[in-house]
Amino acid sequence: MNHTSMTCKQVYDLVMAYLDNELSAQDRAEFENHLYKCCPSCGAYLESYKETVRLARQVGRSVSQDDVPPRLIEAILKRVPQGDDLAD
Repeated sequence: MNHTSMTCKQVYDLVMAYLDNELSAQDRAEFENHLYKCCPSCGAYLESYKETVRLARQVGRSVSQDDVPPRLIEAILKRVPQGDDLAD
């Protein structure tokens, strides 16, 4: 990043890369320095983000096509453009 300290905006922009271990060692150190030494609000944001990801994955695993009411599927399919409507 070539910054001596990371801003909150940079932390927000890099959260996913941080969680996916995609940051360079320097960027990771700056990210963690911001979280744990400079900005408790960003630390709380990270924890909230991690919990949101965990819950989304849990919901994604627990929902199957069999859980969706047939009437809902029919209603959605009625709204999907058919044939020539797709060219618009």
